[in-house]
Amino acid sequence: EGDGNGEFRHPLGVAVSPKDGHIYVADSWNNRIQVFDESGLFVRSVHKIVESNISFHYPYSIHVDRVGKIYVTDQSEERIKVFDAQFNFVRVIGSYGREIGKYSGLCDVSTDAENNVYVCDSGNHKIMKFNERGDFVMQFGSNGSTEGLFKSPSCVCVHKDRLFVSDWGNHRVQILTLDGKFVAQIGKQGSRAGEFKR
Repeated sequence: EGDGNGEFRHPLGVAVSPKDGHIYVADSWNNRIQVFDESGLFVRSVHKIVESNISFHYPYSIHVDRVGKIYVTDQSEERIKVFDAQFNFVRVIGSYGREIGKYSGLCDVSTDAENNVYVCDSGNHKIMKFNERGDFVMQFGSNGSTEGLFKSPSCVCVHKDRLFVSDWGNHRVQILTLDGKFVAQIGKQGSRAGEFKR
């Protein structure tokens, strides 16, 4: 615990770059991103991107895509900030709201092989899809417990041509196609092997 290099206050998100193996940590209460090499040695800490006047405010989750772009969900600002591998600011994806194409409970982000961006919106009980330029493509899901619906989803992960969504309020993981069609469910509410509570 602490605010020095390699110390944390409430680290929430972690990602590994497929490009160089560096480990990125969203050090939330210190309002920064810390970077480590593959062996866990400290590389750098990023509080603010001076050139673009971009800073971090309670960074929550982090994702690094296959070309090294870094995606950070910022909880207090309700924004997804995108940087290149050298932490030069690229763009903001999406905005806060309840309307189609906006998010109100930003939790997690992942990308596919074509660099489409999938956003887990816990507040609106849905998954959103943006293209690489940050344009809104589609959204799927709503509040519910049947197949393909969510209750406060908390994490999203892309593996090949499938989406894995941690459906927090429904005590399960849902597997979907990249356009939101239900494929399978893992788990249900309970405390036995293969069952979940949140």
